[in-house]
Amino acid sequence: MILISAFLACLGGGVAGAQDKPADTMELLREKARADKKLVVATALNLTEGEAKVFWPVYNSYQSDMITYYNRVSNFLDTFAQAYGSMTDETATKLLGEFLALEADYVAILKSYARRNFGASCRP
Repeated sequence: MILISAFLACLGGGVAGAQDKPADTMELLREKARADKKLVVATALNLTEGEAKVFWPVYNSYQSDMITYYNRVSNFLDTFAQAYGSMTDETATKLLGEFLALEADYVAILKSYARRNFGASCRP
């Protein structure tokens, strides 16, 4: 509960002090949230030095892959929202294909990390 309160206080302080463009402010908030999340994970796991050498590169790689993925999802949602009012069957079919590709890519990311963490015995 204390960690959540501290996170919200930091998040609120970042919002109050930010006078940049909204996009810049959101990116700063995202970076702050990622740093805070990493701190919470580090505190919760309390890894030994050897464990940390194995864990953090995988964690950082996964976070990077997910940031890229969620940026694609955000772009998809923007495209969907813009097309919603004048949706045609052709546009709906195209958007459905894009959505299914996003879902397949998400599963591929999860599978790649499952294999990385559990070895070759984890089959897709």
